[in-house]
Amino acid sequence: MRLLALIVKEFRQVRRDSSSILLAFVLPILMLMLFGYCVNLDSSVTELALVTDDESPEAHSLLDRLQGTPYFHVERAADEREAMERLRRGTAHGALIIPSDFSRDCASGETPRLLLATDGSVPNTAQFTQLYLQSVCSSWLAERAAAAEGAAGVAASGDSSSSSTAASATLSGGSTTGSAGTCSAGASSAGAGSASSSGSGASSTSTASADLSSGTTATVEVVPLYRFNSAALSRRYILPGSIAVVISFVGTFLTAMVVAREWERGTMELLLASPMTRAEFILSKLIPYFLLGVGAMAVCTLAATLIFDVPLRAPLWLLFGITSIFLLSVLAIGLLISTLLRSQYTASLVSLNVSVLPTIMLSGFIFEISSMPGWVQAVSYLIPARYFAPSLSTLFLAGAEWAALLLNLLLLVLSALFWLGLVFLSTPKRLDS
Repeated sequence: MRLLALIVKEFRQVRRDSSSILLAFVLPILMLMLFGYCVNLDSSVTELALVTDDESPEAHSLLDRLQGTPYFHVERAADEREAMERLRRGTAHGALIIPSDFSRDCASGETPRLLLATDGSVPNTAQFTQLYLQSVCSSWLAERAAAAEGAAGVAASGDSSSSSTAASATLSGGSTTGSAGTCSAGASSAGAGSASSSGSGASSTSTASADLSSGTTATVEVVPLYRFNSAALSRRYILPGSIAVVISFVGTFLTAMVVAREWERGTMELLLASPMTRAEFILSKLIPYFLLGVGAMAVCTLAATLIFDVPLRAPLWLLFGITSIFLLSVLAIGLLISTLLRSQYTASLVSLNVSVLPTIMLSGFIFEISSMPGWVQAVSYLIPARYFAPSLSTLFLAGAEWAALLLNLLLLVLSALFWLGLVFLSTPKRLDS
C-alpha cells in the first residue's frame, strides 16, 4: 500500500511536469527522423568528370558503358585542368582520364591504363568511386572477351580442336586498381575480369572468364544474395541501432532528475523520515518512468515500421521483453546519476553525455567494436546498448533467432542487476549518508 502511494505521487509529478511526456513520446519521433533521413550509408550517384584523349571505338565503347551505369553521372571535361578544377570545387567526385594510347594498348595486347583522381578528403566516396569503376571496367572487358571468344568460335566452327585453341587465345579483361586504374588485356590467355558492385544495395550479377587447367575458357557468374536485408539498404540497419540510442537517452534522462528534484525541493527529508524502505523508494521512482519508456519504445517501433518501412520479423512480446530488461539498466543509470549529484542541472548534463555518446560510439551499430583498442572494448562491456543494439537488429531484420539473441539477453540481465545494485547501495536512508 505504501509503495502504491509513492507510485501515485510520482505519476502526479509526471502529470504536472509536461516535459516528461514530451521526452517520452515526442523526442523519440524527432530523433528517429534525424537518424532515418540524415544518417545514410548508401552511396548516391557519383559525379565523374571525364577527359578522353582517345576517340577510338574502344574508348567510346567504354564511355557508353560508363554513361549507361546507374552508379555514374558522367560529364566530359575539355582537358585535365578543367577536370581537376571540378574535383577541387567539389562538383565532381572523381576525374577519369582516358589516355591517347588506350586503344593502341588494347589492340597490341599490352596493359591499357586509366587515370582516376578522387577526393581523398572524403575517403568513403573515393573508395566507392574506385569500386564502381572497377565494376564497370571489369564487365566491359568481360563483354569484349566474350565477343572475341564468340568470333573465334564462329571462325573455327568446322574444327572443334582448333576452336578450343582459338578460344583459349582470346582477349581477356582485367580490372582497375588504385588511383591509377589499370584495365588489362592480354591476347595470350583468357583472363579473369571480375565485376562487383557495392553501395547501391541492388543485387547484381558479376561475370568473369577464367582459363582453366584444361585449356578451355569458362565463365563464372556470381549472384549475390543479401540475407535479412534483401534491398541492402543501410537505413534498415541504422534504424534499429538508432532506436537503442533513443531509448538509452530517454530512459536515462527521465530518471536522471527525479531524485535530484527531491533534494532541490526539500521533499527528500520528508521521504527519508517516512517508514519507506530503500526498495520501495527505488521502485516508486522506476515504475512510472519504466512505463513511459515502454511507451517511447512503442512510438519508435511504429515510426520505424510505418514511416521508414523497416520490417519487424520478431514477435512483439519478445521485442518488448528485451526492451524492458534494457530499460531497467538505463533507468538505473539515470537514478544513479541523480542520487550521486543531487543537482538537476548537473544531472541533466551528465546524463546527456553518458547516454548518447557512449551508445553511438560503443554499441557497435555504426562503428565496429572489434576494430577498437583493447581498453576501449573493455569499457564497452559496461554500456547496456552494446547488447541491446545488435539484439534490435536481429529482432527487426532476422526475427526470433535465439542463437544470436541468447548471449546478449543474458548480458542484458547481468547489466540490469549490476546497475540496479549500484543504485541500491548508493541510495541514502539517512540525511547524513
